[in-house]
Amino acid sequence: MNTGPWRLDWPTAGGPRLGRATIKASPHDFYVDEQLELPGVPNVEPTHRKHGALEKKGQIVVSGAGEHLCLRIEKCGDNTDHLARKLAQLSGCKPHDVGFCGLKDRHAVTRQWFSVYRPGMMAEDDGFIAKVRECWAVLSAHRVPRKLRRGEHRANRFEILVTDIDASPSEVEQVLKRIRVQGCPNYFGSQRFGWAGNNLAQAVRMNPGKRRGKNNRDGLYFSAARSWLFNEVLAERVVAGNWLQFLPGEPVSDDVTGPLWGDGG
Repeated sequence: MNTGPWRLDWPTAGGPRLGRATIKASPHDFYVDEQLELPGVPNVEPTHRKHGALEKKGQIVVSGAGEHLCLRIEKCGDNTDHLARKLAQLSGCKPHDVGFCGLKDRHAVTRQWFSVYRPGMMAEDDGFIAKVRECWAVLSAHRVPRKLRRGEHRANRFEILVTDIDASPSEVEQVLKRIRVQGCPNYFGSQRFGWAGNNLAQAVRMNPGKRRGKNNRDGLYFSAARSWLFNEVLAERVVAGNWLQFLPGEPVSDDVTGPLWGDGG
């Protein structure tokens, strides 16, 4: 595939690739469960995926207090931005009044939190949730004082089924054992950059001095650019052999981290 000026295939840390395999042969082969920890929001234990129809029955009890209603939603076949816009439409609020912690794959089964600005409308939460459940499974609901922001979730839990593996089982097992001990370079996936890096080309065309308007895709393009720069730095560290080491000036935490450009806002 022609990717233009953008490198979209980065070096591995464990030598040559052993072979090829298929991920996402079906959306149900790729499961993501967002783990959120915010003051006032009860910790939700990871749940395993359930094959078949999405859960849409059972009473949802809204707990907590605040102007924003948080919903833990399971989706498949819809991207995060589409779901957020639909929530705004169902609630009658503006699209920017819907918050979420991060983008989740469209072609996957994903569970994530959304916040919807609904001040003074607690008595109407049950009716709103019922409308949402006509489209998606709502697993839990909680009121909070403020909108969810990007990156506030603690982690994402994955279950990924890999099929059509064209490699030696014994060699694959050895690699998995090594990854279990030392991990692997955590590159952003190619889907973030669009077809042939188109999201990166769009990012280059953006005017950095112009405020973003109603075009939500500007944020997508900016995210793609900063993710690509992160991958480039990580790739250089993989080649240098120091991707598992803290370098001078870097924050020391449980894991070695890399830079994400931007003002943090």
